Amino acid sequence: MAYKLKRPVRMIGLDLDGTLYDDRKHISQRDICAIRQAIAMGVEVVPATGRPFKGVPEQLLSISGIHYVLTNNGAGLYRLEDGKCLYHVPLDKKLGLELVERLERLDITVDVLMATNAYCTEQSLEKFMHLKVGEGMRDYVRSTRTVVDDLQDFLRGTPEEMYKLTLNFQRDGAGGYIDREKAIAIAESYPRLIWVSGGMNNVEITDKDADKGKALLVLGKLLGIDREEIMACGDSGNDKGMLEVAGVGVAMKNAEDAIKAAADHVTGSNNESGVARALEKFVLRADPGNMERNE
Repeated sequence: MAYKLKRPVRMIGLDLDGTLYDDRKHISQRDICAIRQAIAMGVEVVPATGRPFKGVPEQLLSISGIHYVLTNNGAGLYRLEDGKCLYHVPLDKKLGLELVERLERLDITVDVLMATNAYCTEQSLEKFMHLKVGEGMRDYVRSTRTVVDDLQDFLRGTPEEMYKLTLNFQRDGAGGYIDREKAIAIAESYPRLIWVSGGMNNVEITDKDADKGKALLVLGKLLGIDREEIMACGDSGNDKGMLEVAGVGVAMKNAEDAIKAAADHVTGSNNESGVARALEKFVLRADPGNMERNE
């Protein structure tokens, strides 16, 4: 099945974890070179992540020509030059406080992500460190979480807005996860909220209007870039929106089946420089009108 590239790519939304990052939380030199080449061609490369701003790697932000970053599953969009927020979709504070109160009764980890930082309790952080995750992910969480004594007291007292809650779960020994379904039921009891999984069977909760795809379209409109000129690469539930709205949506080989089904093309895995392979195919030596759907 052939995929026809209708317009040359002018903007690329790049997910980080499971997409640009390999399993060791490294970005390959092939990926870096491909990103630099795309930028040299005038393409806007936009990190599009579930992380807060603090969690975006300096290795990526230091690449000359990256001007914007999309954070917290599309709840925030920032211009790097001056740190200006161009678009944001925070959680309602009263609703967010009630949500945290209910979730903290469960045997799970609860992290609250603000515009730039992420907060949790020592108990929650310690619980995360005992989950079956890679050392790279442990290092990331350890370096980006600010520990507070009482999460609810902190949230009541801070003027910062809440953008996202990230929940992680312990295995139950029977192939499932302790209290995951209870946490999902709580999230689904609020019509104003939406939940997705960003990997590792986690649950990420935001306002229903926070979406990577919507944020990319907002940026495209600001820059005069049409939807057909946008490319997006991702691997998990929080990427589905941007793969669906982009002119060409690219799923990683390691992506969830639902993400592959939503994509126009499946590239190599995050451990195989799949991002570079997609950029080489659709941007660096693209042949519009003659694109294969899958490798």
